[in-house]
Amino acid sequence: MICGITQNKALFLLSSMATKASLLFMLSSLFLLWKLKVNSLFLLRNLSNAASLKACNLEAIYQFGDSFSDTGNAIRENKALEATKLPYGLNLPREPKGRFSDGMLVIDFEAKDYHNGKNFAVSSASVLPKGVLKEKSIFFPETMTNFTLHKQVDWMATYFNETPYFSKDRAEKLKRSLFFIGPMAHGDYMYSMDLSRKSSEWVKSNLVPDIVQTIKEAATRVIAFGAVKVVIPGIYAFGCFKAPGYNVSLCDQGKNSVATTHNDLLRRAIEELKKQHPNVTIVYADYYSAFMSFFPKALSLGFEPANKPCCFGTHKNGPGHGFNPDNMCGKPGVQSCANPAKRINWDGSHMTQHAYRLIADLIIPDIAAKLKCSA
Repeated sequence: MICGITQNKALFLLSSMATKASLLFMLSSLFLLWKLKVNSLFLLRNLSNAASLKACNLEAIYQFGDSFSDTGNAIRENKALEATKLPYGLNLPREPKGRFSDGMLVIDFEAKDYHNGKNFAVSSASVLPKGVLKEKSIFFPETMTNFTLHKQVDWMATYFNETPYFSKDRAEKLKRSLFFIGPMAHGDYMYSMDLSRKSSEWVKSNLVPDIVQTIKEAATRVIAFGAVKVVIPGIYAFGCFKAPGYNVSLCDQGKNSVATTHNDLLRRAIEELKKQHPNVTIVYADYYSAFMSFFPKALSLGFEPANKPCCFGTHKNGPGHGFNPDNMCGKPGVQSCANPAKRINWDGSHMTQHAYRLIADLIIPDIAAKLKCSA
């Protein structure tokens, strides 16, 4: 039962995962709003040796974000998305669930011990509204969702206000809940640098401050609604996603400098929030460092020598000519590599389940410690 609501309950017992874990996928009381349904968290069971937030004794977990956290909302908005087709989700039972990976995401591991919660993340979501991006001459795909960060918070507010479970003791229930605001902004930066050809210096001066301020404002709204446990992750070292190898010198240094600038400003914003809300626990989750802790060591960890996407068609001019946007993962004829667990990069922009597992194993204990959870 999710949030104590029984209407429209759909319960699927999942099995036969590559991890040999027994899983429970709950799509309970999917809430129709703006023609999009809230997809409940993908809850994992009995993942032995996986880091856990179980000791935090939470009521529920709520997630905001983009394709790094979306567990199925975007495909309810656009059923033609590539993530509805194999090999996306090939390590999940039954059909693909809308995750932009071969399997589970970091939020799946973070939420594995909890039955309650909602995921408001939507793939391709930006932090900044489309109008603001246009004003800054930033181009974005026509298929980009309208569910920006603030709209996701609007969605949350409507969900809490209209769900009977929260009509009583809502404040107490939210006090025992954990809210993840991100990681988010990869889309804003990729649209500006890859599609709009903005320099890293321009992005750091003209985009990063606005994005961090918007995340801070979203956190303020969530806190005003009653959250007292908030995790605000930094963004990944996205300059390494398409590096030809695991030597950090091969990464796009401009993109990584944008990521570090974003994360530095985000930390400062979090410190300001802590001063403004002394009774709220606000945690910075260092996804950048978690990724960089294993990326340079990939070979010793058993990853294949080249940092190639597991699922990506060859360029029309043949191998060695980079990525072909018309021949992406999920397109007809595009197959995945034999063993995704041997790759970090899943589709050129996202990671494999195994890479997310490594990140989760580093992030979760740090979050639990900062929340002062005890076994």
